[in-house]
Amino acid sequence: MDNPTQNMAGGKVWTSTAATEWSGHLTGQCGAYNSAVNSLDDELVAMLARTPQKCSPEEAKLWHMELGR
Repeated sequence: MDNPTQNMAGGKVWTSTAATEWSGHLTGQCGAYNSAVNSLDDELVAMLARTPQKCSPEEAKLWHMELGR
């Protein structure tokens, strides 16, 4: 979100009163958005670290049935 935020703030992609208001809103939300994405990334890395690299054929079949594929 950093690049779109900087583009909006620079007035190169959209210029008007509404653009200025949106730019301020986007700038305020950008930090929260980046923090949330980083948190999800950390959570995913931790989850993958706890996941076995292999499973039994039986477990694979169960997952296959559960996911409907």
